[in-house]
Amino acid sequence: MKKAFALLVTVVLLISCSVIGFAEDIDFESMDFETLQAMKNALDYEYFSRPESKGISLSPGDYTVGTDIKPGRYFFKTVEPCTSNYTPQVYLYKDKEQCESWDNGNYGEYLFSEYCGLDYDQKSVSLELGNIIRVYSGSILFSKASINQEDYYVYQVPEGTYVPAGVYKVGEDIPVGKYRVYSGTILGGKIKIYFREETYNFDGSWHLGYDKLVEVDVKPTVVYETVNLEEGQVVLVELDVVMKKQAKLSFD
Repeated sequence: MKKAFALLVTVVLLISCSVIGFAEDIDFESMDFETLQAMKNALDYEYFSRPESKGISLSPGDYTVGTDIKPGRYFFKTVEPCTSNYTPQVYLYKDKEQCESWDNGNYGEYLFSEYCGLDYDQKSVSLELGNIIRVYSGSILFSKASINQEDYYVYQVPEGTYVPAGVYKVGEDIPVGKYRVYSGTILGGKIKIYFREETYNFDGSWHLGYDKLVEVDVKPTVVYETVNLEEGQVVLVELDVVMKKQAKLSFD
């Protein structure tokens, strides 16, 4: 107890000195790691509660309000693509007891849960002392200021043919062949491929039926999906994509 109290006093004194003279008056090099870590945690706790900090990124795990993040109202959002195939999600529990109750099978025991896909709008929440935040599947940014996604991640659209949202016939609008499909936007890209078009007899108009061949979601990264398009198929682009045709191998 005495050691913990002495450590807390040391941290407070160091922070006070930092306000007056910062690095010039503090010998960081002579500090033991425990003291340095305590000081960093205390500074981070306050720093990330300020709107100017642009917030704190919480990776998958549990976080206690009052220890890991300061109480208050925050905006939260996924701002960068994650490697998981699942949509990032956040749960908020009233306290540790409620969190443990959920873990024991009482799945209704939480204040709220939200999915936070890259293309989802930001949400806001008021965090109270003792609340537990649980993050699944990908990192989520909590910020005191409203979040502008492009401040955190800039997607470089790859080379290829930019295909905006719309409906395209293979063999007419898009040549037959094998393609690499990349995201065309920072929010990702999405296409659906149908075997054929369907025609209404009474007016000649057509619509996409239920004979969907495949649905492709691409993340705003260098990673791509591969599709093979055949004559007569229909491509529905729901979120803009970039398509790059793959040529056959040729040997001299």
